[in-house]
Amino acid sequence: MKKYFPLDLLKVCATLVIMFHHFFIYSAIEYINLTAISEFTSLISDKGRLAVQCFLVIGGFLVVGSLTTTNETKVVKLAAKRYIRLAPKLGIALFFVISITYFYQNHLLDKPWVSKLPTLELLLAHFFLVQDILGMPALSAGVWYVAIDFQLFIAAILLLRFINSKEVIGGLLFFLIIFSATRTSKTSDLDAYFIYYFYSYGLGMLAYMTKKSALNKFLFIFAQIILLIKGITEYDIRYIASFCTAFVFFLPNPSTFRVSELSKLAFKSIQYFSNISYSVFIGHFPMIIFLAANKTKYAFEINKDSDLFIYLAAYFFGTLVIAETIEFLHAIIFSQTKYRSEAASIK
Repeated sequence: MKKYFPLDLLKVCATLVIMFHHFFIYSAIEYINLTAISEFTSLISDKGRLAVQCFLVIGGFLVVGSLTTTNETKVVKLAAKRYIRLAPKLGIALFFVISITYFYQNHLLDKPWVSKLPTLELLLAHFFLVQDILGMPALSAGVWYVAIDFQLFIAAILLLRFINSKEVIGGLLFFLIIFSATRTSKTSDLDAYFIYYFYSYGLGMLAYMTKKSALNKFLFIFAQIILLIKGITEYDIRYIASFCTAFVFFLPNPSTFRVSELSKLAFKSIQYFSNISYSVFIGHFPMIIFLAANKTKYAFEINKDSDLFIYLAAYFFGTLVIAETIEFLHAIIFSQTKYRSEAASIK
């Protein structure tokens, strides 16, 4: 698909929100009120998980675009390709998590959010992306999302490959969006399954299918209105976040405009971060563990804003190093000189 700058920008923002959401709820919860921007950090800590809704809507939009432009029609091959784009990088990230946990285990005893060293059964569950379905603990933050993303992709394949009519697909998407929003997303026991999140993912899919279809445009607008009403009347920001995200697809693409050299640099920086956003998403948690362990080991105290900002800078740039390492190792394993796979919603 052609690069679309508003999506890249939204993806970068959502990834950063998730990064710092996990940073504050895990390793720096006691320092939220220390910073000069304590209200902002509190908001990130409390509501940062809503960025997942952005990933879901974007993922649904992009998956329709990719599936409608590929010549591959076999469901199994498409699923296998997506698994290969998701799992190997996740495996590398989990290797970092396990390695850091092993080497620093004596300094992580007071960190209940760090998983114990995994058993073979737990590793196999992660390999098949079924750890949540089996009720097993995740080794890293964000693993649950990768598993849900794969489930959602399978659902999208089945819809798009076995039904030829855009209008019929649009009608089914509308039904599933409303069913998910009104039923399954209210049942916490279903949060390990794709249908719990389909109201967001399906909304992104339907947004793409508004092209050259008046009926799908109507269904999309109708679905948006329902989600907005539910979000307001039920005080559920998840639906409002999905509602707002879907509008990004209809913004003009600034990358097609004539811009200054400084703006070009900003565009390139955002596109760079967007390209590695999946590796950042799965690679930031090992950095959180690493910093937390060393903070305990060397008795590093955070007493003022400058200390916390140094800690944050180390976290940010350390995460970029891990993300680039994941990209590099993945490229070596798959004998590719440059490989920037972007998983589904972080695509």
